[in-house]
Amino acid sequence: MDFKRFMQGPGPRPPAVETQEPDEGEALQTLTQHGMQVDCMGNQDGPAEGNASPRTRQRRGIIPSSTQFVSSSEDPLHSDVLDKVRTVFQLADADGSGRLAPEEFVEAFAGILQTEEGSNEEALLKLFCRVDANSDGTIDWDEFSQFMLLENQGSLFVQELESAVKLMPPPAASVGNVNDHTGTITAIIMARLPNSAERYVSCSKDGTVKIWNPKDLSHVRTITTGSTWVTSAVITPLSHKLAVTTFSREMKVYDLGTFEPCGKIRDIEYAPMSMDVWIPRGRREEVELVAFGDGGGWLRVYELKLNPLADKRSTDRFFGTPVWSFQHHKDWITSVKYLSDISTIVASSLDCTLSMNDAEQRVPLKLLEGHTKGVTCFGYSPEYKLIASGGQDRRIILWNIFSQKPLATLQGHASSVTAIVVNDSTNQILSLGHDKTVKVWDIRNHKCIDTVSDTEYYKAEDTLNAMLFDVKRQQVVTGNQSLKVWSQIVSNNGTAGHGAPVTRALYNSLFCEVVSGDHSGMVSVWSAATGKLRFRFYKTHGGHRLTAMAFDVSQRRVLTGSEAGGVKVWNFSSGACISELATSSQKEVTSIAAVHGSMLKHFMVAGWDRAVTLYEDSAARKIGPGRVMKGHRSDVLDMALMEKYPTLVTACDDGDIWAWNCDSGQVRCVLSLHGRDLPVNETACEAVRFFHGRWRGVLAAAYADGYVRLWQPSTGVLLLEVFTAHKIGETVLCISIDPDNERVATADSAGYVKVWDATTIGLTQASTIVTAPVSCTGSLTERAVWKAHDGQVSSLCWAALPAGRFLLSAAHDKSIKLWDEGGVLVGTFGNTSWSLDDPATWEAKERQPLKEAEVYDMQVAASTRPVPLSQPSKPSSEYEIAPARSASISCTNTASQPAEQDPANARHALLDLELKARPRPSAVAALRTGVSGFKPGYSVLKGKRSSQQVLGSARAPGLVQSPALLPQQASLQAQRPCSSSQSLESGKIIEQEEGQVSSVTSHSHADAEVDVPMPMDSHENNDLAEVAFESDDEYVPTALWIGDAAPARGNRKAA
Repeated sequence: MDFKRFMQGPGPRPPAVETQEPDEGEALQTLTQHGMQVDCMGNQDGPAEGNASPRTRQRRGIIPSSTQFVSSSEDPLHSDVLDKVRTVFQLADADGSGRLAPEEFVEAFAGILQTEEGSNEEALLKLFCRVDANSDGTIDWDEFSQFMLLENQGSLFVQELESAVKLMPPPAASVGNVNDHTGTITAIIMARLPNSAERYVSCSKDGTVKIWNPKDLSHVRTITTGSTWVTSAVITPLSHKLAVTTFSREMKVYDLGTFEPCGKIRDIEYAPMSMDVWIPRGRREEVELVAFGDGGGWLRVYELKLNPLADKRSTDRFFGTPVWSFQHHKDWITSVKYLSDISTIVASSLDCTLSMNDAEQRVPLKLLEGHTKGVTCFGYSPEYKLIASGGQDRRIILWNIFSQKPLATLQGHASSVTAIVVNDSTNQILSLGHDKTVKVWDIRNHKCIDTVSDTEYYKAEDTLNAMLFDVKRQQVVTGNQSLKVWSQIVSNNGTAGHGAPVTRALYNSLFCEVVSGDHSGMVSVWSAATGKLRFRFYKTHGGHRLTAMAFDVSQRRVLTGSEAGGVKVWNFSSGACISELATSSQKEVTSIAAVHGSMLKHFMVAGWDRAVTLYEDSAARKIGPGRVMKGHRSDVLDMALMEKYPTLVTACDDGDIWAWNCDSGQVRCVLSLHGRDLPVNETACEAVRFFHGRWRGVLAAAYADGYVRLWQPSTGVLLLEVFTAHKIGETVLCISIDPDNERVATADSAGYVKVWDATTIGLTQASTIVTAPVSCTGSLTERAVWKAHDGQVSSLCWAALPAGRFLLSAAHDKSIKLWDEGGVLVGTFGNTSWSLDDPATWEAKERQPLKEAEVYDMQVAASTRPVPLSQPSKPSSEYEIAPARSASISCTNTASQPAEQDPANARHALLDLELKARPRPSAVAALRTGVSGFKPGYSVLKGKRSSQQVLGSARAPGLVQSPALLPQQASLQAQRPCSSSQSLESGKIIEQEEGQVSSVTSHSHADAEVDVPMPMDSHENNDLAEVAFESDDEYVPTALWIGDAAPARGNRKAA
């Protein structure tokens, strides 16, 4: 984050010159913090001040009017600044609580603080959110001052690390070109012709104006104005004409289509040395204002009008009328500029001063004095609200436009400064010296970051007097008798990007930023709109590798996890560590999630400890663990939360996906790929993501075998399987679904990214209830594929930016890249910068095509990929349950042969969970048999009874399909798989076909417990039974025990 300039209050113009010189000791220093600056102008006179409240004027009045900039990084934030800002803070605290609410903060600092987003209410509210990282709705002085200090330190450090834009020396010009000027060039500007073509325009002491093609600097046209010097040139903004001033005391106007004269202003008292043209505010008639600075020290303003009666071919169609003049200076005026954002005319003079004049009221405002010799040129930064002036004393002085005191002095030129250009896009000032040396300065830290010289010798005058910065082509143009181009290159010192494999790159929609972390523990904050580094902090976990990252619910904090099991909560806008989660495990954290429950907010942490641990999101410095959800049989690799529904899914290294009830901590179901004969290295489920909105109940999972599978956890149905890896043997590591459910992006271990059309999946649902069964009639359609990285992709996410839908990727090749959805590279964070609205600034113009060998690999993969064992969109079993009061159940096994004859088919019978139609809450308990560490034996299920009749159903492959009636009569049965139909009447099981049945009946009592001996000899470890209880009047909880035998009543522990 850049900490920029002090800024005046909301008034449109700077105040008049103070009658009393302020005490220099009271000067405020720059508050360089988080792109934020303090207005140092205490005098708030002017029209806009009348809109401010008395308390606002009182707060602003305590800040003195002068400004002193301290550029030393040793004392970047002076205590005087903090004292004065604290006074403003305290005055805004109306209730004396010591804390400010958002509206109080905005009222207090409106017009005083300027952020990168601006100084309006929305920008200040964003700043409030950055400070209020814990989202309690208020900030106190400790929070605010700590934020300022940390951001200040981090921003100064970032400025040292950012990529530097450097100039390449220009090539030698051709000698004796007939189209060259015969005199030294005095001015260079950019012009846009009526056909929209861009041209460079140069003026010379030989009395000519030449037009050049910027692509190759080829000569286009020569305009002869006379025999005297041409001193300056501008393009008129309303009439789109070329206006030039000459030593013959006149201004001439030329048509840009024909390059013929079409008007002039004659008989100016002194020769105009410089000029500027603008459209006045609030004027309805078509008129332009021209300001001249002449050789007599006068500033003159003329109205430039079109004579409607003049012939279109007349050379006098445009004429000028003087409206105002004032002699500010005692010597030549060397440069004049109109500053549109503050409606002020600024002029520099050889009398060592600069003058500021109100363009609307046409009155002088102030003189800027600081140069010891004549001021030859100046430039203006609308972004930083400062003027940079250069002079014959070889110095460049930076001025706050709202003060008369210099902000800083840049020294380094060995000769007088002849031209200055400010480039806000790169935070740089470019200055040209009389000795043909160009220096590049960083506006923020005032350091010279590059020096380049033109070594060519010029016979007439061995100097350069004019310079233009071409924003579109990002190049500097100078000239002696012909033009030269100084190409810009982006040089990276190796520290702007990441220096270690990137763990995660997350898009923050609240601040439109990208937050990334790498294995070294470094966390970087980037502007998504420009790619620029905004903030950075280091060693988040000491010497341990950073392995997981996630935002909190409010997106104001970031959580980081390490390979040693540690988890910390950070304000990523300042680098402050807010909390640390107390973990007993020292195993690697692989996934972090934040959930907002009905009453509390929690953090969820999972990893190689094979558990999900919940932590309450509190303001405590050390947060202890809460509930721990155990049961995984392998390491947890990823987690995902369903939107607006208390369901968490965890993806495991053995390929299982566990669905949990976030409120109760119970397992809803386990989604497994039974019977898939896969190598050990292809079984893992690497990443999981839920769809959004209506389809939030559909889960997309990426697997190590190269497939993406769509599940519905509420029903356990596998909806779709699609092979997405670029070739056999590669692992699909990342998956991301855009917020509109239109695009799915996948990335694999070879660095390839694919974008799929999700609108062709064909999801249908009978009702809008999230748990209602979903069917799939289509598939994912591939839209784009490209090689995104040289290493495995570690992170992939969609970013819904104002300019459109973009894809963010990060990888172990240490890079973070932004793409459009078609695979066109916008840029690499830390290496380039861009404007999302301007594709011309992007790193690539089109998607990089795949090589022939890569295309062949994909074709081979498509033809030899494994075939799914069953149709994904259809269950492998069908099960119907009658209404709760009808007391009849039918069970059908769709296996072609009885399960006893075909055990493999039985194992693939679909795990199912049937809940009755009444819209009441349901509780689910999972009964797992043959768990590692337990001998096959007895399983015990406990259901707390309800006052109403409860119907439960259980079914699992290779185990049992059994009904249960609770609590008035409870019956559970276990039998070998069969294809029989069964019915339940009055709580009794009627066996219609042969099968082994074990049943126990329990009569109505407060705590109905049923011990069911289960036949275990045919069970596999992955077999799972689920029992669902539903009541029409209350929530029915359940519990589960697993053991060799039923434990004693009252002495049972949940597994």
